[in-house]
Amino acid sequence: MDEKLKGLDEKIDKVISPDNYFTEQDKRRIRSGIKKMNSGTPAVRRFNPLPTFLTAISICAFLVILGGIAGKELGFFANDPSQETEQPQDIEPPVTMPPDETVGRENFIWKSYTIETGQKDVHYQDIHGHTVIWSGSDNVPDSGSYGFDLFTYNLKAERFDETFQSEVAGEVIDGQVNDDWITWVDSGTVDGEYEWRIHAFNRNTNERNLIRSSNQVEGYGNPHIVNPRLSLGTRRNLLTWVEPVAGEDKVEIQLYDLDTRELVTVDETIYMETYPQISNEYLVWSDFNNYEFVKYSLEQRQVDSRAGSKFEMMFPKVNDEYVVWQEKTGTSKTRLAVMPVEYGRKEVELFKGELNSFDIGEDFVIWESGQQIYVYSLVRKETKIIGEGEFPTIRGNMAIWQLPKEGGEDSVFQVVELKAPALTDVEYGSTIDVDEFGERDIRIESEVETVLASEDLFQGKLKGMLNGAYLNDEGVAVVDFQHFGEKIGALSWEDKAELMDALNEAVFKSPKVNKIYYMFDGDYHAFGDWTEIENVYVRK
Repeated sequence: MDEKLKGLDEKIDKVISPDNYFTEQDKRRIRSGIKKMNSGTPAVRRFNPLPTFLTAISICAFLVILGGIAGKELGFFANDPSQETEQPQDIEPPVTMPPDETVGRENFIWKSYTIETGQKDVHYQDIHGHTVIWSGSDNVPDSGSYGFDLFTYNLKAERFDETFQSEVAGEVIDGQVNDDWITWVDSGTVDGEYEWRIHAFNRNTNERNLIRSSNQVEGYGNPHIVNPRLSLGTRRNLLTWVEPVAGEDKVEIQLYDLDTRELVTVDETIYMETYPQISNEYLVWSDFNNYEFVKYSLEQRQVDSRAGSKFEMMFPKVNDEYVVWQEKTGTSKTRLAVMPVEYGRKEVELFKGELNSFDIGEDFVIWESGQQIYVYSLVRKETKIIGEGEFPTIRGNMAIWQLPKEGGEDSVFQVVELKAPALTDVEYGSTIDVDEFGERDIRIESEVETVLASEDLFQGKLKGMLNGAYLNDEGVAVVDFQHFGEKIGALSWEDKAELMDALNEAVFKSPKVNKIYYMFDGDYHAFGDWTEIENVYVRK
């Protein structure tokens, strides 16, 4: 082993400190690279800008300090305490904003759909997989007429499914959806009193349940007319909302298990407009009039930490690795910031300006400003403008927003399936680290090995050439081979097509597989160069 590599793991651990902006995924990738270096795996020689960058930074820092000392001595700077005001930390965006929506958008969007709603007014859209839900009305917006129903739409079949109507002659709003449940709030006036009801529809049994109503809340009533504001977990069937506390200017954060029907009050806040948001591991909400937000661990069932600021931190949202929020700056602008979920780590400013709405999915943050839809990749640290519209929402890697329209026109949704980071990394960098991609799938490996050992294909010469098969949560399979090009010699296009047909048939036997990448020793492009035909296949 090269002497220069000794002790490198220890040095890397020193670099990866709590003060640096590295997630656990970043750390694993760094360590994976070190392991490859230590094992003697050949690598492409690349320019490393880090030493040059550090040297330049050191020189600049020395000149700045020297200039500051000289400037102070010469009277160039004067400190007037009466003029000093606290300003927010100005953090530069990680990349330059693209000039328009066409720049690089194809690198982020995998598929695109439009939905003709047939309604004049739509709100509260949500999406999970191929299921889209929203509240819709035939009334023209701002007409003073209400009455929203909840619509569900199947993207794959291109059809409307269930429609849920109000039981209180009011409106059905705040819909949320995951694999097992659809939840919503039914609100309206009953016997002269405003009332809300939380409903849940079991997608497996078609059973509709009343979860909670304002009549069950002791503190409900004027002047605290607070709608629950639902947030539903993507994989865990946990639902959260807020309820007012009787006789106090507070609201309680409620957590409900849709499977066990257990209701728990996890905390309370004096910020009446708080909007709790849930992921699979965490629950977050605003506190102390937006100057603090709280993170609650769903695993530990307790408040994990609190983070405060001298500026209002509005509407925090979370996935299992990152928290994102909108923050006032003391000016007319607001900023959108994101940081790893472990509070105290370095934050990154994604955007500063007029910000209308935002959301966070599994791998992306999405927001809208000036009817431009922005998306930021949490893995690639890149921002793209991917369309025009309003009110973007994202769940997993499926995003939806409303397209611009003129008054009186029917509303249309734009839906895009964003490319998961693993796919983006393949297209940018040629290789996949299979240890970080997903889980090994023994079933797929068995099917592929059967194909390779077949005497009908190259007399069984490919037997034993499979490195492994991997499958991630998005249904993307990676099948990695030893480079068998030399072993079977030159092939015609027809022979290669026959091999790919047999491999595809074997891998797609697993109902979980939606897409396949084939590689030689982890190299996506090497396999494509050998086959000279398509080496990425999507289930038809």
